[in-house]
Amino acid sequence: MPIHNADIAEVFNGIADLLEIQGGNPFRVRAYRNAARSVAEYGQNVRTMMAQSADLKVIPAIDDDLSLKIREIVTTGSCSLLASLRAQVPSAVLALLRVPGLGPKRVRRLYEQLHVQSLEQLKQAATEGRIHALRGFGALTEAHILANLQTRDPVTTRYVAQLFEAVGASRFTALDVHNLVAYQNAFRVPTEHLEANEVLAQWLASHLRDTALIVVSPDARGVRRAEDFRARLSKLLDRPVEATFAGK
Repeated sequence: MPIHNADIAEVFNGIADLLEIQGGNPFRVRAYRNAARSVAEYGQNVRTMMAQSADLKVIPAIDDDLSLKIREIVTTGSCSLLASLRAQVPSAVLALLRVPGLGPKRVRRLYEQLHVQSLEQLKQAATEGRIHALRGFGALTEAHILANLQTRDPVTTRYVAQLFEAVGASRFTALDVHNLVAYQNAFRVPTEHLEANEVLAQWLASHLRDTALIVVSPDARGVRRAEDFRARLSKLLDRPVEATFAGK
């Protein structure tokens, strides 16, 4: 599926989130936010503009650098800057952004001041009352965070957790969990979440080290996952790995 304006905006917002979590330059963060909004709201399809050799800088908030990034996203289905930033932030920290009420600034504060790096640690911090003392939170925010985490616990997941705990399981490991929040909240014993793309990347790196590899996303929706995998594989191989997406 071809890349659309909304896909480009999603990439730019993702870059802004990661820059903000890392304490990046506020002006740079704002530039990507503005670019995401501008591209999403622009009346013409960016891909069509490129096909017509139009100047992308006519889009408000788009300068030379952002224009090049748009061309990279549309042409390759990936963004090297986004991949680089993701590699610098633990994936479990990024999962915190899915909790209602937690934006990049709050996630950064939780990460730096309370060392919260997972949904399980977030729930523990909220349960123990350690979040409300942070600047920008308060008791009401802490209560909302805990409520949002608890309401994401499906009954079936909790029931399965209780079965394993009843037979004495002291740790639980799962692969490619669909609802990470529910999984981490359901268990009282320590949990681990493994991603198949890490295992696959290690296998490819060890068995096809000298082979030219291209990571292909099946459609635009899978671009971000494909880019994560490409970045992992490139790091393991210590060389560039190409990426693209399949048009349907």
